[in-house]
Amino acid sequence: MKTQIQNSVGCLRVPRSLTVLLILLVGLTVSANGMAASLTLTWTASTGTVDGYTIERADSATGPWTQLAQIAASPTSYTDSSVAPATTYYYRVSAYNAAGNSGYSNVAGGTPAAPAVLSVSPANYNFGTVATGTAAQFSFTVSNSGGSALSGSASVAAPFSISSGGSFNLAAGASATVLVSFTPPAVASYNANVSFTSTGGNSVNVVTGTGSISPVAAFTATPTNGTAKLTVTFTDTSTGTITNRVWSFGDGTTLTTTNTSFAYTYSKPGTNTVTLSVGGPLGVSTNTKPAYVKVMWYPPGDVDGSGTVTTNDLQLINQVLTGLRSTNDAVFQTTGFISGDVNQDGVVNSSDSLLIKQVMSGLREYVVTEIMPSARVNTAPTTVIIAGIGYPTNGITAVTFGAPINITVSNVTVFSEERIQVLLPAGGGLGTGTVSVIASPNNGVTSFGVFINK
Repeated sequence: MKTQIQNSVGCLRVPRSLTVLLILLVGLTVSANGMAASLTLTWTASTGTVDGYTIERADSATGPWTQLAQIAASPTSYTDSSVAPATTYYYRVSAYNAAGNSGYSNVAGGTPAAPAVLSVSPANYNFGTVATGTAAQFSFTVSNSGGSALSGSASVAAPFSISSGGSFNLAAGASATVLVSFTPPAVASYNANVSFTSTGGNSVNVVTGTGSISPVAAFTATPTNGTAKLTVTFTDTSTGTITNRVWSFGDGTTLTTTNTSFAYTYSKPGTNTVTLSVGGPLGVSTNTKPAYVKVMWYPPGDVDGSGTVTTNDLQLINQVLTGLRSTNDAVFQTTGFISGDVNQDGVVNSSDSLLIKQVMSGLREYVVTEIMPSARVNTAPTTVIIAGIGYPTNGITAVTFGAPINITVSNVTVFSEERIQVLLPAGGGLGTGTVSVIASPNNGVTSFGVFINK
């Protein structure tokens, strides 16, 4: 680099090196080397025999002067490394031999530039959750806050990589970007150090990230059909990174769980559409299976599986009770002989056949046998199915949930002689109440169905 020369009347600021001439002045340069600034003096050799040179330095062009060094006759240059950045220094040189000293050279000055200084921002970066096999990118900013040029490079270990800007050259005050990529190969957490090395210092910046897989909802259930109360085992076969699961069973019940397998009991008959929604850091997936779980119901007393209680059921029960037929007879394979337990006392006996006979002969209008569900929390409305024998298909006016519940509802839906349904509003006293069906005519009601209000 060519520079201008200034004698004892002043000093010269240059970026790299200083030249001080003895006898004949030919040039002046100043050089700064990375983190440590220095001034290099060069001069033309003195004529005659020279044993060496004396170098003096001062803080001003007029002194006072201090001897800095004595060096041999060759080379005719000297590097002063005891300088501070952005400070001006003045130099003069004289030659000496056995006969004495020469006169001083001209006075020349120079100012070493501030060293290069590397800074990197931010100090660290978290890529968050990234789908496996895909890449996310982030740019670090490298800056040179010093007074000299800076050169450097960046490196990082897999699964992180430098996409661009891995080598950089920055003038004083300049900035650049280094692009880092994160490509997780598997579901795991990763971290690495991004190492920045340069002539202006080094920096270590931490990068972190997590590999994840988008969720895909899937599930199975077994059995998917049967009679109420039907216990079904659900198994979540979803794939991906999953943190929560929300099930909807189609009967108005939902469940949020982290379990991948569990049992759920359907207490009411019906055809149920089941939905599973799974969620994770990369989103939500939903799988819906329409009409997936079919729950059938056979009223107490229906031992032949016809769906209604008839004189045929009465005859079959009596045949078992008199020893003419066994309880594991093939005729009972649909519902099981225990379905003949009308009074819900756990056994099938003559009391059950008597109740059926009374209804069939008109001696009793109807019998309430079972309530589904049998309990609820009283803070929400509940649809209640009331099973029985001999319900009139018209003429039912209300259903009473007796003390201590004390609620009477009139929104009765009659499905058959064995099944009606009501919507029980929220509220009512807490406890267990007997359920009665109000209809006309009323030849006497026997109720084995009870309901618990919690």
